[in-house]
Amino acid sequence: MLKKKLGLISLVLFVIVFALTGCSGGDESAAIRVSNQTWTEASIIGHITEKMITENTDYEVERIELESTVLQWNAINNDQIDIWPDYTSSLFNVFEDDDTVLYEPDAVYDYVLDKAKTDYNLIMLERMGFYNNYDLAVTPEAAAEYDLKTYSDLAAVSDQLAIAADANFKDREDCYPLLQANYDMNFNEIYQMSVAAKFTAVENGEAEVVACYTTDAGISRLGLVVLEDDKHANMHFDAVYILRSEILEQYPDLEELLNKVKITNEEMAAMNLQVEGEKRTPDAVAQEFLEEKGLI
Repeated sequence: MLKKKLGLISLVLFVIVFALTGCSGGDESAAIRVSNQTWTEASIIGHITEKMITENTDYEVERIELESTVLQWNAINNDQIDIWPDYTSSLFNVFEDDDTVLYEPDAVYDYVLDKAKTDYNLIMLERMGFYNNYDLAVTPEAAAEYDLKTYSDLAAVSDQLAIAADANFKDREDCYPLLQANYDMNFNEIYQMSVAAKFTAVENGEAEVVACYTTDAGISRLGLVVLEDDKHANMHFDAVYILRSEILEQYPDLEELLNKVKITNEEMAAMNLQVEGEKRTPDAVAQEFLEEKGLI
């Protein structure tokens, strides 16, 4: 399994980012510092988190955008951020000097929950409800014709179907080789292309299957059916909050408050579509979601 390590380049980037943003250390800022990455889904969750706190408490929040998991990992361990929405397997991959291999979702969650607290003094909250794995989705027509619900169902008829996938799909060990090893999949056609072109290929009828991420906006836009990885072959990326234990000691009500944020895969995909397809802002999408859920 590929493991992300905290190397010199990441540390240099960390210093540069915080020099430019002017972020201060833990004791110098009264605001609760929430970090999100800059891509669509992460930005939406960052805004949801900020609004959950500011609309339900008197606390001040500073939202800090960082470009990668490694930068956020450095930041939370250097007391530069307090709350970090991310994914269980992202955390699993940044733990240093750890050769543990886990795929089953509950096992990954329990392992990360314990190791984060024991080794790093970080608190992981409940799962938000959605996950964003490498995944497989099919057209509703194919799902109905072949009664497709799981990866195993798909494997049984894969030689009759075409898949649209990333340019490195055939070669990456966590993509097609993983599907062949665990499910004996053997697609009739594999069309490798840019990420942006995959859903267009499905829309145009060139492929019935797409190698995707679970909450891609294209899934919602085309009404695709995401299949169940019934053998848990893919690493599982459950969305979670990670907090410095000190911030919970100072603001203990944050745990109950943030555990109220529950989002399904379908809801997350729909919000991604609103930003990417309808060109709404992450801030506006977050506001509407929280209002509809009665959380603000």
